[in-house]
Amino acid sequence: MKTRVYHILSLFLMCTLLGCSHSPTVISPNSNIFTEQLTLEQNWLNTLKNGEYTLDHPFLLHDPYDNSPLSYLLMFNTPQMSTVSYEVVGHTPETSFTYETSELSQTHQLILTGLYPNEVNTVHLKVTTST
Repeated sequence: MKTRVYHILSLFLMCTLLGCSHSPTVISPNSNIFTEQLTLEQNWLNTLKNGEYTLDHPFLLHDPYDNSPLSYLLMFNTPQMSTVSYEVVGHTPETSFTYETSELSQTHQLILTGLYPNEVNTVHLKVTTST
């Protein structure tokens, strides 16, 4: 088992989270939120499929569902079957937020949550490959 740890630093998250402002999303009474989410998710998968997104050059989208401005979608492919975990470093160890995938995959999609507004967030990303 091989583990690589990456740090997603201010380069990705700083530009949007500093002075984070967001306009509200208005959902039409005639729309179906599940249909809208499915459409968004299909678009993301097409983007991942048609791009060359790797751990070193991931796809990163701010507020992917247009309803959580302190979140990001992170997508990338790995050459080997892997699990992924991340930690959003909190102000104290008790306030850090962690998440870990349970299944091996070569295609990875994570919603990064637990981010702080108006400051640089540190996110530790860990990829573990099965060998």
